[in-house]
Amino acid sequence: MGGPEATAQRCGQNVEMAAINAQKVGPVVVLQVHGPLTIHERHPSLEHSIRAALDGGSRAFVINLQDVSAVDSSGVAQLATSHSAVFNHRGRLALCHLSQKLKDVFLVTRLNTVFDTYDTEADALAALTKSG
Repeated sequence: MGGPEATAQRCGQNVEMAAINAQKVGPVVVLQVHGPLTIHERHPSLEHSIRAALDGGSRAFVINLQDVSAVDSSGVAQLATSHSAVFNHRGRLALCHLSQKLKDVFLVTRLNTVFDTYDTEADALAALTKSG
């Protein structure tokens, strides 16, 4: 997958595409998302990254949304699908660096009761490593 500035041509326009950088921090897989999580980003890289790590035995995940440029309902669905996959493998998933807009969406949809969210990656890592 391309770097944070990855673009594709769609209908003669440049469309920014999401990129996922994964790294292991102790027992936790940190997924740094760059770019949009939208209907225009059809590459299942977030879900693929989660499933590959689950297949490799990982059970703790942080999705860092600090560099996400936009999120629509399709992006929220990607996050929910990722959460379900982790939950079904008896793992834990935390989100960090949510934009105020995404926090508001989570509040209205009550997804704030489903996801563990943290202001910083360090806080999310601390919570996941404490809880095992």
